[in-house]
Amino acid sequence: MVRSVGLANATHWRMPSPDGLHVEEYPDRYMAHVDRVNPHIDPLAHLTEDLHALEGAFFGALLGTLIDQPVLGALVGGAIGAMIPKPTRCGYVARP
Repeated sequence: MVRSVGLANATHWRMPSPDGLHVEEYPDRYMAHVDRVNPHIDPLAHLTEDLHALEGAFFGALLGTLIDQPVLGALVGGAIGAMIPKPTRCGYVARP
């Protein structure tokens, strides 16, 4: 496992493979899931897989540009993107 970066207030660890285990280490627990794309290998693809709000904002801004409202489009797209369910966590372990 190698130390990595992430958005949550945790220490992040990832397997050095194209897709693999991602462990978030919190003071009181560990949470783990499998990434579809490793951010160390393809950061842009990882963003589009994991940050649905960012993806929604991008496409919302693009759509908003067509109706001459890019800021409104980005806000609405981001809100819709944030509602898209993320993959469920595959594990949770309390720290001893």
